[in-house]
Amino acid sequence: MKLKQIQKIAKILSSLEQKEPKKREEALDYLLQRLKKENKLSLLTVILKETEKEIKKEQNFLILARENISKRLKTKIKEKIATDLESSGKVEIKVDSNIIGGFILKTKNYLIDGSVKGILRRIKNKELRI
Repeated sequence: MKLKQIQKIAKILSSLEQKEPKKREEALDYLLQRLKKENKLSLLTVILKETEKEIKKEQNFLILARENISKRLKTKIKEKIATDLESSGKVEIKVDSNIIGGFILKTKNYLIDGSVKGILRRIKNKELRI
């Protein structure tokens, strides 16, 4: 199986992951059976890694901040996400008055809490464990 075929399968699985998870399971079952029949199960890892890359590319981001962010900073944030995380997904920035400072970045699968409150909470939890 060629890399282009693997990438095509990965795009299909990625699309199903986001739009029709039930069909994704059926597609994975079919793929697994086909690879087993053709004695190419070793390709499964490669296909799944490519699928993960595709999912990350399409991932949407929500950034919560204390106050409005300038257009210049929004552009820099979007560029940084596009280059560092290799994502072409949407980046939405919202104001959350509960945030003292810093930011919170959310995706479907991840939460990065860079807020002052979150940092203080982590410090407190570390001290309680000592």
